[in-house]
Amino acid sequence: MRVLLLLSLLLVAGCSSIRSGLEIDPGATFVLGGDQRGAFRVQILNTGPAAVRVSEVTVFQDTTDIALIRPGDSAEAHFSEGSAALIANLDGQEASLDVRITGDTNLGMGYTEADE
Repeated sequence: MRVLLLLSLLLVAGCSSIRSGLEIDPGATFVLGGDQRGAFRVQILNTGPAAVRVSEVTVFQDTTDIALIRPGDSAEAHFSEGSAALIANLDGQEASLDVRITGDTNLGMGYTEADE
């Protein structure tokens, strides 16, 4: 019984985490979250040749720059309930990232182009 409970807890904990590779075109921004009910955390490792900027847009539409992640660097950021993470490619080359999301993972995801 105790083993079953432990396995159940591990499965539930595993459901609140997403790990993925992320590619962002030059000048584009990846938008993660917005309007979700809970907070989330993003860990990012820049595995490509392009620097990216991470910002937060709050439910009040305030934008705050959080980190500049150069190639080979990593950062971690926490985002509040209803906030969105913006990950912007600052370079003329495609950005490649290894991303891990924990917390509320019921998040919208999409891209905006440089001219939007």
